[in-house]
Amino acid sequence: MSNNTNNVNKLIKKLEEQKELYERFINCMKEYKNVDKGAGTIDLPKDLITLYYRVMNNVHFDFLKRAFVKRYIENESEVETAHLDWEKKGLRKMYKYIHTYDTSKMDIYTIMELHEQLYAYAPNKEFGGHFRNIDVYLPGSGTNLSEWRSIRYEILSLKPYVKDLINTGKTLNGTNDFSTLLKYIEECIILNCSLIRIHPFFDGNGRCIRGFTNMLFELANIPPIYIQENEKLEYREALRKSDIGNYEDIIKFYYYKICDSILELTNFDRKNTNKEYMKNYKL
Repeated sequence: MSNNTNNVNKLIKKLEEQKELYERFINCMKEYKNVDKGAGTIDLPKDLITLYYRVMNNVHFDFLKRAFVKRYIENESEVETAHLDWEKKGLRKMYKYIHTYDTSKMDIYTIMELHEQLYAYAPNKEFGGHFRNIDVYLPGSGTNLSEWRSIRYEILSLKPYVKDLINTGKTLNGTNDFSTLLKYIEECIILNCSLIRIHPFFDGNGRCIRGFTNMLFELANIPPIYIQENEKLEYREALRKSDIGNYEDIIKFYYYKICDSILELTNFDRKNTNKEYMKNYKL
C-alpha cells in the first residue's frame, strides 16, 4: 500500500473521529438544554465543557467572545445588575478593555483597572479603581466581608496564587489535559469567592470580579459567563455556603453558567454568522 493511500486512510479516520465528536457534543448540548439544573448533577456540565473543548478551535472561541459582548453587554437588557445608563456603558467599556488587554501584564491588581473602566461614566467616577475606605456589608447575604483596613494586605497575599493561576491558564489553551482544565475552572471560582469576601470596592464588586474571572477563563478558551437578575438568589445562597468553606454549590452554579454560555452563544453565533460548520449543528 502506498504512502498516499495510508495518508488518505488516516485522514478519513481522523474526519470520522471528528464527526463522532461533533455528534456527541451536539447530543450533549441537547441533553443539557432539557436538564433540571436544580436536580442535575455536576457530571453533565463537566462532560459538555470537555466535549466543547475537544471540538472547538481558537477561531470559534473568538466568535463566542464577540457573541457574548453583542448579546449580553452591548444590548439594553439588565444583566449583571446594570440598570442605569452609566452602568451599562461602563460594563461595555470594561469588556472592551478586557478583550484588548495585554495579558502579559495581568495580575491581581488588574481588578483595579477593570473597576476604573466600569466606573468611567459614573457620576462619582473618581471612586473607580480605588479600594474602599469604609466597612460595608451585603444585606441578607450572610457573607462576612473584610474590614477595609485589611483589603490591601489580603489582595497582596493573593498575588502569588493569581500569578500561578494566570500561568496555568495560558498553558491550558488547546490542552488535552481535561482534568487539569476542570481543576483550573474550580480554582478560578474559589478565587472569585475570595475576592467577593474581600469586597475591595465600595460598589461594583460582582461585575468587576466576574470580569476578572472571565479574563482567567478566556486565557484557557473557557467561555465567559454572566449572571442574570433572576439567578441572584441561587448565586447568593451558594456564595453564603462558600463563606464557611463549602464550595460545592458555587462550583456547580458556575459549571452550569459556563454551559449556558456554550449553548446560548453557540446558537447566537450560528444565527449571526455564515459559517457553514455551524449551520449543520442547529439545536
